[in-house]
Amino acid sequence: MDSIDPDASPKPCAPVVEYMPLEDIEKPERYRPGGYHPISIGDRLSNRYTVVHKLGFGTYSTTWLAKDMNMDKYVAIKIAIAGTDMLESKILNTLALSEPSDEEQPGEALIPQVLDTFSIDGPNGRHQCLVTEPGMMTLAEAKDASYTRLFRMPVAKAIAAQVIQAVAFLHHRGVVHADLHPGNIMFRLPNSIDKLSPGELYQKYGQPNVSPFVRLDGKPLSDGVPTHGVMPIWLGKESELVALSEAKIFVTDFGESFLPSVTQRHSYASCMTSIYIVSKPEN
Repeated sequence: MDSIDPDASPKPCAPVVEYMPLEDIEKPERYRPGGYHPISIGDRLSNRYTVVHKLGFGTYSTTWLAKDMNMDKYVAIKIAIAGTDMLESKILNTLALSEPSDEEQPGEALIPQVLDTFSIDGPNGRHQCLVTEPGMMTLAEAKDASYTRLFRMPVAKAIAAQVIQAVAFLHHRGVVHADLHPGNIMFRLPNSIDKLSPGELYQKYGQPNVSPFVRLDGKPLSDGVPTHGVMPIWLGKESELVALSEAKIFVTDFGESFLPSVTQRHSYASCMTSIYIVSKPEN
């Protein structure tokens, strides 16, 4: 056991930087060593992808819409916080390995393909990047955009059938998603979007909505903080407006996924329900 010197002076804590609050944009406090990588519209990544817009953000990553200049198509690039090993790409690559028994599993087509992986170095560290197809919106986003929060019955049935197929395929391959909910089920974008230039994309869906990051103490931003935050683009529609022909989904966000044959999350004992026997009082 380490001993503690009672006379030792406490180490000074890094000062907390506060920023002007912004809605629907990630907190600028997360742009720090070990955190997000600063991205601006127009950035070129891996000498191949031009950032066109933002798709979203989460605790461990930001996701950007980019134009693949080699394939002339739009892609989604998830950029992890610095220093983290992106297990999601390993799971997806494992699922991409064909097996003879997969022919009877239509759910294989409902899992995103890894189009590319690379890493970038920046002021906040080294970041792993995962390239996949972009989605139109999640089920949760479609419901949140709607007054009724309902899908048409044929659309709901089609979605449910595909989710069952996707989960059946994952379990067939020995993978547990571990975080499956409406926010991780995505509608596919029509292929016609790839025909749009970035300018035409902005005409149809709007220019990037950016807001400056401003420190409340009036001091300049540190090197690892971008000058502006970008509000995610809205490519979707309300749930009741989704046509049956558009009810094509894929499952996303495999960051919590695991293979029980390799990684054990729960022991048998921890899953047992405790049984309490209450003795009946004697008369």
